Amino acid sequence: MLCEIFKHAHADCEDAVGNRNWKWINVLGVSKHWRAVGLNCPSLWRQIPNDIPSTLEQYCVRSTGNLTIQLHYKRPKQMTSLSNKISDNVVELHTAMWSTNGEPVASGVTSPLSAFFDNLTHIHFHAGPTVTSFDSGDFQVDYFASNPDKLKGASFTFFLGQPEPYIHYPTIIGRWTRCNESIETLVVRNMAVSGWERPSSALEYEMWMPIELPSVRRMEFINCGVLALKSMMLVLRFPGLTECTWNDRNAEIIERGGRKSIRVPKRTFRHLESTVHCIA
Repeated sequence: MLCEIFKHAHADCEDAVGNRNWKWINVLGVSKHWRAVGLNCPSLWRQIPNDIPSTLEQYCVRSTGNLTIQLHYKRPKQMTSLSNKISDNVVELHTAMWSTNGEPVASGVTSPLSAFFDNLTHIHFHAGPTVTSFDSGDFQVDYFASNPDKLKGASFTFFLGQPEPYIHYPTIIGRWTRCNESIETLVVRNMAVSGWERPSSALEYEMWMPIELPSVRRMEFINCGVLALKSMMLVLRFPGLTECTWNDRNAEIIERGGRKSIRVPKRTFRHLESTVHCIA
């Protein structure tokens, strides 16, 4: 019964796109009995922050054993030295795509994580807080690279029905993916038209100098808008793309005249253009 209470508290600490806080840990302080139950519930410790207190790390190791772990990466100033036992079990990493508190979500060209997590296979990129202006002081995106041999997948999740007028989703996707050049599979969720309040010169430059992502072989679009996809293909290139799905249905990839087109299944929309292009 207590374990179920912990699980509900744990679930309530995650927002709609997967960002987490760790307020559920306060429940451990209710009593010694509650603490003992919580510390020995493995499912609670399979998702941990990178700044987990050292006093709790030993319980995490004991509780999870050889189970895989998902790490939620915060600012580098909060980074603590995780034990090899935990590092070896981390297979998925979560991080915000941008921040709005004047501090970066990561720092430098190379992530401090990349040297630690040899078994990392997937990075989950989550939308950050709503941005209210195009001023670079209002939000920050400090890209980092993390390329262990097993890293092959990335997902980008945006808030449903809450598009960002000052952030262009395709550009964010392209820059993060370019930094993590071993990624072969991209999953994009809830991508709507975005960035319409940016200066027109920004999009013009991105169309003139599109980002090339040669490692990407497969793409999955879930609950995305066709016009957003069209915008994405104007600023990103996927010369190695061989597979694409749209809401779990196969999308046709057509190559013609140096361009790759993605033909979206017609029944997924009513009045929007069905074919979008990217330059191969």
